[in-house]
Amino acid sequence: MNVVGLVRGVNVGGKNPLKMADLSEALTRCACDNVQTLLQSGNFVCETETKPHILEGKLQDELRKKAGIDVECVVRSAADWNTIIANNPFGAHAETDPSHILVYVSNQDLEEEWMDDIRAAHPGPEEIALIGQALYVTYPDGIAESLLARVKPWRQISNIATGRNWNTVCKLAQMAE
Repeated sequence: MNVVGLVRGVNVGGKNPLKMADLSEALTRCACDNVQTLLQSGNFVCETETKPHILEGKLQDELRKKAGIDVECVVRSAADWNTIIANNPFGAHAETDPSHILVYVSNQDLEEEWMDDIRAAHPGPEEIALIGQALYVTYPDGIAESLLARVKPWRQISNIATGRNWNTVCKLAQMAE
């Protein structure tokens, strides 16, 4: 089965350095084939017979042992990744400004009540939608200008989820075909 994976929090501001060649080797040791990485932020696509949630744990253990980093990994089947794409509630934004839409995924459940708390504490201009296992956020003024990260309920999500912009989300789906 083809899977899409994200390693959370690598190569950000010098923290948790991980070469993509080392990620590929770790995935190969986890019984993955045809490994491809995208960018330097821990994005990968591969083939495996291992269930996604099992691969998450194996890869986390492998990176801890071999690369000396303690990070979370999120793995979805290619079919589940395509569902994330199909469920995007901000299709118009995806067409006109794909780099300002982020999709956050986690191997923990994201709670709808968190969304209510975030909306109450931060009225925008970002739009937020939780659909299934994915949180979609538009950043019309850019992430750097957003005040969303200062909202306390947002920190609950940002501490357990990893986000990728829409361009990266779509590229990973293409690679997994």
